[in-house]
Parts: sequence; C-alpha cells; structure tokens
Amino acid sequence: MCGIAGIFHLTPHREPPPREETAAALLRLTRAQVHRGPDDEGLWQSPDGRVALGQRRLSIIDLSPAGRQPMANEDESIWLTYNGEIYNFQELRRELQTLGHTFRSRTDTEVVLHAYEEWGVDAFLRFRGMFAFALWDAPRRTLYLVKDRFGIKPLYYFLDDDKIVFASETRALAASGLFPVEQNPDALTAFLLWGSAPVPLTTLRGVQALPAGHYLAVRQGRATLHRYHDLWTQEPAPPDACRPDNLRALLGETVNLHLIADAPLGVFLSGGIDSSALVALAALARQDRLTTLSINFEEADFSEEPYQRLVAQKYHTDHQVLTLTRRGFLEDLPRALADLDQPSIDGVNTWFVSRLAREAGLKAVLSGLGGDELFCGYPHFQRAGLLTRLAALGPLLRGLDGALPALPGRLRKLPFLALHRSLGWYGAIRGLFTPPEVARLTGDTLAHVRAVADALAPPAPALAPVDRLSRCEIHFYLQNQLLKDTDCMSMAHGLETRVPFLDPVLVAAVLGSPPASRVNGRVPKALLTNALGDLLPREVVHRPKMTFTFPFEPWLRDWPGWDAATRGPLDPTAAAATLAAYRTGRQTWSRPWALLISATNLPLNF
Repeated sequence: MCGIAGIFHLTPHREPPPREETAAALLRLTRAQVHRGPDDEGLWQSPDGRVALGQRRLSIIDLSPAGRQPMANEDESIWLTYNGEIYNFQELRRELQTLGHTFRSRTDTEVVLHAYEEWGVDAFLRFRGMFAFALWDAPRRTLYLVKDRFGIKPLYYFLDDDKIVFASETRALAASGLFPVEQNPDALTAFLLWGSAPVPLTTLRGVQALPAGHYLAVRQGRATLHRYHDLWTQEPAPPDACRPDNLRALLGETVNLHLIADAPLGVFLSGGIDSSALVALAALARQDRLTTLSINFEEADFSEEPYQRLVAQKYHTDHQVLTLTRRGFLEDLPRALADLDQPSIDGVNTWFVSRLAREAGLKAVLSGLGGDELFCGYPHFQRAGLLTRLAALGPLLRGLDGALPALPGRLRKLPFLALHRSLGWYGAIRGLFTPPEVARLTGDTLAHVRAVADALAPPAPALAPVDRLSRCEIHFYLQNQLLKDTDCMSMAHGLETRVPFLDPVLVAAVLGSPPASRVNGRVPKALLTNALGDLLPREVVHRPKMTFTFPFEPWLRDWPGWDAATRGPLDPTAAAATLAAYRTGRQTWSRPWALLISATNLPLNF
C-alpha cells in the first residue's frame, strides 16, 4: 500500500523542462504523501526526461529492498509505480513462470509487470485485488493509469496540452506547482447533493478522479479513457455459485487470500454480521492469535460492545477496544477533518479506529466494507421495487420546475425524482440536500444543479430492482464515499485497509444470484447468513441493524463550533436556516454537518 505520483510531458516536438525542475516537482508530489508510505521513497526519470514516476512505500509484502518502486522489467523498457494488493499474485506468478518469465522478488508488483508483458491490457481483468497504478511502456511511448474494478484505491490526474500529472491524493497534486490551483464549483454542488464529491469530480478545477474499472491510455499527446470492467453488464456466475456450501468455500478462499502479508494484520470488528464473519473466517485460517479492533461509546444506544465481545470471545482474539468519549472526539476532530483529502460527511469514524489499529502495531486490517451493498443489508433493499417505480414521477416533478413546497419527513426527498431516471429514485435514498435546496445554498439555477447531477448518472440497463439498487450502491455510495473515506483516513495513519467482500470473483457470484435469494424479510443478509450462520453467535445474526456511526446527535447538539457552518462559501441566509432547523429538532445533524465540512474541513476546501 503506497502513495504514487508521476509526470508525463506530452509534446514530442518541444523539449521537456529541465530534468531538475521535473525532479523537484516529483519530489513535492511524493513528499506530500509521506503518510501513505512511511517506509521508503523511490524516484525515477526516463532518459529523455519526459516521464517521471515516484512512490512512497508502505511495506506489506516482501519487506526487503527488492520490493522498492518504481520497479522495472528486466530490460527496463517498462516501469511501474503501484499502490494496492493483487491477492492472486502467487497463482499468476506460477502461470507466468511456466510461460518463461523470471522473478527477482516475492512482490505482487513484479507480477503486475510480467502480467502486462505477457497479456497487455487484458492483464487488468486477471487481477483479484485493489489497485491504482501507473505503467510506462517505453517501446510504445504510452502511459497507462489503471484503477481496480470497484474504486477501492484512489488515483487523480490533471491533464492539459503539455502534460499529465497524477497522484494518489488531490492535495499532492495541488502541492506539485505544475498547474494553477483553482476551486471547482460543480464539486460543491455535487457534494451538497450526495455528501461527497462523486467520481470523476474533485474540488480542484481540471483535476479528475479515474473511475473504477477504467484505465487511461496516454500516447502521442492524447489521453483516452477505456472501461475494462462493467459492473452493470458483467457475466453472471454459474447458477450454483451461491449455494451455501459453495459460497462458504468461496468466502473462505477470499479471506485466505486477503490474509497474505509479511506485516502485522488485524480485523475491524463492529459487531455486525459482516465484520463478525470476517473474524470467524480469518481466525479459522490462521495459526496465530488474531487481533480485532473495535470502538465503543458510553452512550448505550450506539455501543455494539456486547456483540463485539461475543465474537472476540468465541474466537479468542486479541481484542483491542477504544472507548471514545464526547470530549475525546471533539479534541481530535480538527486533526481528523484535516486528513480528509476530498469532502465527505463520513470518514471520521474510520480515522479513529485506524489510529487504534496503528497504535496496536498493525500495518494492515480487514474491513467488512461492501457487505451491505453486496448482500443487501440496508433496510431500503426491502423496498427496492417501490423505489424504482417512483421514477415514473420524474417527468411530472420536472414539469413543476422546483415549485414544490417544503415537504415533511421522507417526502422531503421527492424533488430528487426530477433528476435523470437512473439516478432520481436513488436520490430518494442517498440524497442529502434536494436540487432546489442546493440551488438556494449555492445561488445556482435549478437547471444547472440538475445538469451537474445528471452528468453523474450511472447506466440504466433493464435490471431487476434489487440488482439495480445493489449496483447503484456499489457504483455510487461505496465508490464515492465509503471506499474513498476509508482509504484516506486509514492511510493518514499509514494503515492498509483490505475489503474481502469486494473480491471480483465473490461479487460476480453474488450479483449473479437470484434477487429473491439475497433479500429475505425474515433472515438478514440471507446468502451470507445461510453460508456462515453456524460460525456466528446467534445474538449477532438476529440483532437489529446498526451502522458503524458515532453518537453525533447527542455529541453535537450544543456544540459551539456550529456557527462556522454559516461562514463558508454558501448563501449565509440559506445556511443559517439549515442550522436553525437542526437546532430546533426539525433536521438531523448530517445537513448542517455538510455545511460545516464545506466551510472548514480541507486544505483544499471550497
């Protein structure tokens, strides 16, 4: 797990800048990401000075100098800077060796190099893992920027007529000094709509996030975006792939692959089904004692301590617990917010549990992220059919052009239905401020707000409601918020977070199963529970659904820091009205929290 960066000067008819200028800019890019890779730094420039690659390394597999990056093939015609883990690298290595390739290290990095040599861009689909990497193919004069299927690892780039600059974090790009740092107002609009800045938007004008399942090929002064994996149309798995015994075997194999590490590794344990299942499988697979990590609270309504304790005791784990108080939270909040690379109303919880993991001496953890999206754990999966049918109201609401009065309760989100048909119904679930509300906060026209939202709409193939909702959750909420936040907040502490439920073989199997097998009103996460239920305490399986969240409501109700929410880039009257509605109990904390984030949270804030 690392922070990567690089520069490619595009214009062949013009001399590149002096090598020392490029080297200095590359050093600024990498040094801005020291927290992502505290163990080592590597820098490389091509002989002609047009390409420069850098990396900050967090050593997880093959801790020796043989794993240093950027890494080249034998004749140094191909160079790679790579962030991530390829969990099936040992299998791929054996296959490549039978094809005549030789290896100098035990790293998955070298497997990526030889896989590209053997299969070209088709190699990307062979990788089971999380990754974002840049590969320079000198004979073809082509730079590839590549991102994993689900967007687990981040990669951002700035492109103009002269150059492309890329890094794992936007603040590193801002520190490069290679382009003017200007704010992107459309990112603010999208953030208010969704609680995060959706891919490909970022807060920096001209800087884009590479989408999940894509690679960018840059050659002859042109950049072309290619999709190599399509979540919406992927081939289904065999019909019996999710039979309980088959799914159990697949889950066991997936967790075993995610346990491969030459550095200390543990598991985040929230006390829910997903994290408890990972603890069970990991504990059964390991000879040594497993470390588990949990956060608890003095507020009984939010604490999941009894369920965590049951799982930790059952599997005899070395259980590390942080009991977080309101005072401790507020004292550390400025540091946590400063570590956000892009705005989000989420992520603070991951910052605290990641700090606990690093203090426990761990360099990697397993997380249950993706389980709710894949196994339909959210309550709204029970209403998937109704929610998708609501899309039929879209044309009517568009005709009203924002003239709807303020609506109470769940009806408040009806204006989202006026958005693009593949996104409007989803806004009724995940939307934050409605488009008319965003227009009032930003001073934009409603038409512009809708245009920003519609540009982010995912494909709309003919899928069953549960299938469509599950893919929307993976494509939108998971990619744009949960995974992005988890990466930056764990890497702020030099910690790698692995997400076994997003193994591509597992995802294909579950998404290929009949929707009725995933959504069962009597059994939570029916596929997962039927496959692994006997490994879990009954109290954990049959418990009320809780998300891993903090007691924000009681902690923040009388917090004096709220006034900053009205001093940001938004209309002060509209912002003050939102804050007043929260203080009088007519709104929850998440909406004024978003205003506060937009005003105060980032080195690159709006």
